[in-house]
Amino acid sequence: MSARGLAFVISLLFLTGCAATPDLAAWAENSAALATGVAEQNTSATAKFDEIVSEIKIGEDENWVPTKSYKTSDFANRRDNYKIYAEAINAGMGAMVQYAQAVSNLAAAGETGKEASESLMKSVKSIVDTVGVAIPLAPAAVTAVTEVIDTLADALTRMQAQDTLAKTMSEMQPHIDALSRKIKKYVSLQKNIVTSIRAVRGLIIQGKYGPKRISASKTAYGKLEKIAAGGAHGVAEPPDQLERDSAHYRKYVKELSAETAWLEAQKNALDELAAASSEWTKSHGQAADYLVKCGGTRSLKPSCGQFTAANLKKFAGRVQNAMEFAKKHF
Repeated sequence: MSARGLAFVISLLFLTGCAATPDLAAWAENSAALATGVAEQNTSATAKFDEIVSEIKIGEDENWVPTKSYKTSDFANRRDNYKIYAEAINAGMGAMVQYAQAVSNLAAAGETGKEASESLMKSVKSIVDTVGVAIPLAPAAVTAVTEVIDTLADALTRMQAQDTLAKTMSEMQPHIDALSRKIKKYVSLQKNIVTSIRAVRGLIIQGKYGPKRISASKTAYGKLEKIAAGGAHGVAEPPDQLERDSAHYRKYVKELSAETAWLEAQKNALDELAAASSEWTKSHGQAADYLVKCGGTRSLKPSCGQFTAANLKKFAGRVQNAMEFAKKHF
């Protein structure tokens, strides 16, 4: 190497703190942001389902829910299944975060060779051994969580440490893909529950407000609309009385609209979650490619900045936005 070239490398080392390493911190951070948004979305949704079950129980007690069709136990089972699927999804997303953090830490420490590969496999084993263990789960939830995490356990039985961290990540890709598929499976099951609830919630709210009372109040509302349009002829009741009489209908429509909006927002949030899971697997492959390009002293190349996983950040933001929109209609 020429003196000028050597001086250039030394200056780069000095400017980067004498320890330039591949920077995957943003990938790990965006992974964590995505997992946090998903967990919050699941918490919000299960709280809503708790509210629905409580309301149906009141309806049974007050005899405005047709119990032959809509039993508390039926909705309670759907809520419990939704929670089980949420546990599996949260476990899968948690595994993604721990995995991304392990890779980021190894890269930041300048470890991208075989030792790093061995360390990553140890981290995968730790993830498999610990994810979901800290929280007491119902047997069905344990089964679901195990099914998701076993996609990584399978890697431990089929893989050996490679020469480089990048190669190990490439070997891990099919298992990461499988992890995403399992997450999306449980997202799809959650969506089925939302769809099934959407089909009957309108009738339950109608029972709550009483079909006959809704009809009478709607008639008063129609007369008010007629007066507002300049057609007061034939309307005997004074407007203030019609305002009082139509309040029940307006309240019914408001609650029905909010419920419909929440269910639609919840479905959209689940769609975003599934898409984000796919994006994470894609970003994993991109991170591996980044390590091939920028591992070791190659991190000093001008083209090797931080691997930002910008699309992953965008998807994390979309999940968060969808969740916030759903919460507005809680």
